[in-house]
Amino acid sequence: MYIIATLEQLRGHLGAPPNAAEDARLLRALEAASAQIERLTGRRFLPYVATRQYDLPPADTLLLDEDLLSLDALYNGDGSAIDLADVLLMPASPPHSVLRLRDGAYYMAVNGADAAITVAGIWGWHERYSRAWVASGESLAMPLDALATTLSVSAIGGVAGDGQSPRFQVGALLRVDDELMRVVALDEAAQTLTLERGAQGSTAAAHSTGAPLEIFRPDAEALSLTLRWAAWLYRQPDSGQNDLSLSLLEALYGLRRVGVKA
Repeated sequence: MYIIATLEQLRGHLGAPPNAAEDARLLRALEAASAQIERLTGRRFLPYVATRQYDLPPADTLLLDEDLLSLDALYNGDGSAIDLADVLLMPASPPHSVLRLRDGAYYMAVNGADAAITVAGIWGWHERYSRAWVASGESLAMPLDALATTLSVSAIGGVAGDGQSPRFQVGALLRVDDELMRVVALDEAAQTLTLERGAQGSTAAAHSTGAPLEIFRPDAEALSLTLRWAAWLYRQPDSGQNDLSLSLLEALYGLRRVGVKA
């Protein structure tokens, strides 16, 4: 499952009550909308952990072909780590698109310029990533091992730190320590979440009692577009309308990624 908006958010957008058969259709519409929007904008709107390689740049400036939310490590062609204190992230606030070295640091290759530079971090696009993760108000009541896919919570329908309720929703991305998890199902009677562990390129790991659960909030424009796009896909078979509206295309155009220059 890869969806930018949650099932509950799309239900609310459409004014649709829970219904197993319709929920399956809604999820398919969300998956299709998320994939189409990301393909057409050239952006990823959910954070993902990855290590990417780049050709040796001609100078001290590395242009990134993906949006970078957080830089974890940077390596030269000989495998040596570049001190992150020597890296100027541009723009200063994420998402970053340029890594410029300063204070005499330099990029180097050993066995050719191809794929000589390695960049490890969290990638994706969000206009205000510093506010993207919110407190769920829930922490682990007991240790969680790396293989567990069910998590008990005190209240699925509680209120998250930003006021959103229910705080846990199908499709939502959670963070515990450095691991990302996706909620794939809810059991309100048992108050449990079914989770996809090690989501978005992260690594499933064991977590200790008391570790807080955080919830990712997608960029507001990307979320709005996903809901509108998914609603159009959901209704399209019955409406007979085959063309996207101009307002959807304009919103899509505003979120597209363009190339960067040094």
